[in-house]
Amino acid sequence: MTLLMTNSPMDRLAEARESLEGRVGLTSDFNMFVESIMRDEKGERIIQGDIHRKWFAHVQDCRKRGIYAGLLCPWGHGKSVNMAIAYPAWRLAQNQDLRIKIISASDEIARDRVSVIKSFIDNEESDYHRLFPHVQADPNRSWTGSKIYLKRKGSSPDPSIEAISILSSRMGARADLIVFDDVVDLQNAIQKPIMRDKIKDAFRSGWLSRIEPGGEVVYIGTVWHEDDLSMDLLSNERFSFCVQSISDDFNGIVCRYTNLGKGE
Repeated sequence: MTLLMTNSPMDRLAEARESLEGRVGLTSDFNMFVESIMRDEKGERIIQGDIHRKWFAHVQDCRKRGIYAGLLCPWGHGKSVNMAIAYPAWRLAQNQDLRIKIISASDEIARDRVSVIKSFIDNEESDYHRLFPHVQADPNRSWTGSKIYLKRKGSSPDPSIEAISILSSRMGARADLIVFDDVVDLQNAIQKPIMRDKIKDAFRSGWLSRIEPGGEVVYIGTVWHEDDLSMDLLSNERFSFCVQSISDDFNGIVCRYTNLGKGE
């Protein structure tokens, strides 16, 4: 479902380019940011539908409540584009001192997410670069395939964004935001069931220990098996999940929430 807008993304982008107020609007309104910056496979600007707006509303509600956010949604509906690419890029536009980790099922997938964010920041012709010129590479630090370093007010040696596999032994330092991007997949949940416990152990004893007190966690995924990590987290009181599924008549999306009104 696509919401009707009073003006087009192109209009809002033009307004943002012409005024400081417009740029401030893009850093405070995530959906406006996505529609102004992100493009689909055909190069067309993305219009946020109701399903996408519910994701962001839930993530923001969890931030306010001091609880970790979870999104379990149908496969192929843009979770990674919104929450593993656009959301970290948007948060860096707000605060260049953040330390963000993007954790995926494999290093390759995680690096793919970071490479898109790199293209936003490092390409002088990109809409992101034009709208947020204050987000700049640190000239004293080398970027790699999995790490981005930005100019900061502080002096942290940690990368601004780091891409890592869920089972990597290279967990690195602590983070202010960790995005878990489809860390449960067909291979580690169904084809190799022995990996289910390994994924759970890495998540609980490893990655969650890296989040700073008061830090933010966003977990996005699709349930593959009744005993996988995603199913386990549905009953974890540190998380609140937005669970979306196709309706029985296949004409819409059914949405339910877990752990409403509770904090850590």
